[in-house]
Amino acid sequence: MKEFEKVPYRAMTVWKQRAALMHAIIWIVFGVGFFYAQHYSIPLFPLAIIGGLLLIWSILQIGILPRLRWQFHGYRITEQDVWLYDGGWSQKTTVVPLFRVQHVQLGQDPFLRRANLANVELETAATKHHIRGLDLYQAEELRDLLLQRLKEEKHV
Repeated sequence: MKEFEKVPYRAMTVWKQRAALMHAIIWIVFGVGFFYAQHYSIPLFPLAIIGGLLLIWSILQIGILPRLRWQFHGYRITEQDVWLYDGGWSQKTTVVPLFRVQHVQLGQDPFLRRANLANVELETAATKHHIRGLDLYQAEELRDLLLQRLKEEKHV
């Protein structure tokens, strides 16, 4: 397998920030539930088990999985295909033929915008494929390259 283009290290930081925000909300909801369980004399043992599992899940989602995902997240463009690499525990390689791509789009959320990153979305008739966490200039160049190859392929 040829080497693929990796996304910037900053992308892993953005993934961790998103996961931390999501888990902060989950922990607030859990805390409110725990408070009401104490108030209404509901047994706390099941909530303690749920809290322990939630703690393990939070550690995995914030601390471990973003790093695993970053190590195998990237892309490679050949003359006829776009190869997308993604994974964490399990690794996935997707090959998208260029002639199948109908639409290329860039996207940013507030986390990505602050880190000057963008997601590239390749849309085919069947599904959408994503390259997450590219530098903004790199994402724009990739979009332009893909659109240029699409025009050459379709002789527009």
